[in-house]
Amino acid sequence: MSYTIEDVSSVKKIVQFEIPRDEVVKRLDKAYSDMKSKAKVKGFRPGKTPRNVLERLYGKDIQQDIISEFMQTSYADFLKDSGLTVMAFHPLGEPTISADSPFQFKGTIEIRPQIADLSWKELQLTKNRYKPSEEEIDVQLKLGQRNLAVMKPISEDRPVQNGDYVIMDYEATKEGNPAEEIGKSENYTCKIGAASISKEMDTAMIGMVPGERRSIPIKFPEDHSHKPYAGLDVVFNVYLREIREQILPEIDDDLAKKLGPYQSLEELKTTIRQDLEQHYNHRADQEINERIFQKLFDQAEFEVPDTMIQYELSGIIQDVERRFEYNNLSLADRGLDHSILANQYRDLAEKQARRHLILEKIVAQEGLTVQDSELETVYSETAAASGQTVDVVRDIYTKNPETMSYLRMGLLEKKAMRLIIDNSIITEVDPVLTHPETTEAKNLDSEQ
Repeated sequence: MSYTIEDVSSVKKIVQFEIPRDEVVKRLDKAYSDMKSKAKVKGFRPGKTPRNVLERLYGKDIQQDIISEFMQTSYADFLKDSGLTVMAFHPLGEPTISADSPFQFKGTIEIRPQIADLSWKELQLTKNRYKPSEEEIDVQLKLGQRNLAVMKPISEDRPVQNGDYVIMDYEATKEGNPAEEIGKSENYTCKIGAASISKEMDTAMIGMVPGERRSIPIKFPEDHSHKPYAGLDVVFNVYLREIREQILPEIDDDLAKKLGPYQSLEELKTTIRQDLEQHYNHRADQEINERIFQKLFDQAEFEVPDTMIQYELSGIIQDVERRFEYNNLSLADRGLDHSILANQYRDLAEKQARRHLILEKIVAQEGLTVQDSELETVYSETAAASGQTVDVVRDIYTKNPETMSYLRMGLLEKKAMRLIIDNSIITEVDPVLTHPETTEAKNLDSEQ
């Protein structure tokens, strides 16, 4: 067997394989000889069936078996001989075989990029020193306050005003027929001004009184976030049942006791502050990781094999689908499909794949390994979380090489990151930002 390699890129090649004609003839002769000895063909004694008859009856199957065998053995020999770390092989075309010529086939391979040694020690990094503000704590308290709010009919006799909560029935029609995209609803509750259905709906309902019916034409924009509504021109036939107001409890010790195992408002505030601090610590760690990767990316320019990008992309899309399912939604509900998500998240998938390659390089560069004791720790933690025994968890990993490899690589990547952070020069700084919670607080105040 011989082969030639044609470069497509630094990580993608086309390999042309060739097996000499004499080997092809020898293998075909053996295949037909074996078939002749065992074939039972009507009109011929065992072992006496002519080759031309065997070729007519069994030729396609024999040829396909030999093609498959030659491709497998040639590829295996290529892996041993070339010394390349091949991540994927994709045959090109549909090869044929004949005793009159050498057997040839070709395919594309993707290989791991060659990354030069990285200078990962003493990286100069800044870490944001986040501190929860009193305003952020107030936002969380107001969220709790709103969760315990009660709704009651308004006391005065008046029409709907902006900011009211209304209970209504509605049915959407299109050209006089039910608009199936929207349907109808009874005892639907919404806040006027929040644009639960649309701003136009809220505006048109101002001035209605309980017991009143009103037909409200609505033209949804072409870029509406809910795809089935996009561009719809409908009429909402509305019946107003009731106008209500929201009664908020006082933010005090009683509120704290209702929100959880707290004895006082101060105890609740302390817990909120601790939760925010934990969130900010996690955020600061993520930012440090981003800065580390950016500095390492700047040191090493390399192409990422498409196979790795597709693997990461598949995981991202699965996560998106799981989130949709958790909220009883489908991709189609938002006008999405796999191809749209693939375009949307491809850059993120490539970035994740690039990170894995960088960490793999540092693992190899520094000779990092995973100890049996570290694996046992994972088994114990997994067993405690899942309610299984350690032996069962251990068996799951040890009997599944792919799962075990994934576990080992995950532990090695964590080691590599820890090594980099421990050997970096990190300066803590106060972040320059405006808290998104400030806007949220204003929104809460306006809603209340």
